Amino acid sequence: MVSREVRKDQRIQVLLSESQLGRLSEAAAREGLSRSAFVREAVENALEATQEELLAEAAEALAPIYESDQELVAFTALDGEEWHE
Repeated sequence: MVSREVRKDQRIQVLLSESQLGRLSEAAAREGLSRSAFVREAVENALEATQEELLAEAAEALAPIYESDQELVAFTALDGEEWHE
């Protein structure tokens, strides 16, 4: 028996100006994609960028704690060293 992954995509409606729709159509055509596929890819890229920004902000917020707590950096001298058993 062949297993099929069931996609549960949701439909949304977006209103675009004529200019935006034209530019979307041109960009999608350049990429060889349908407008829908282009929009899905653009949304995924924007969401990934947002996630990366959130992680960077969290890292910046935690940097002072990391730098001031010697227990957190105690083993950094071992970074890059090879371990042999």
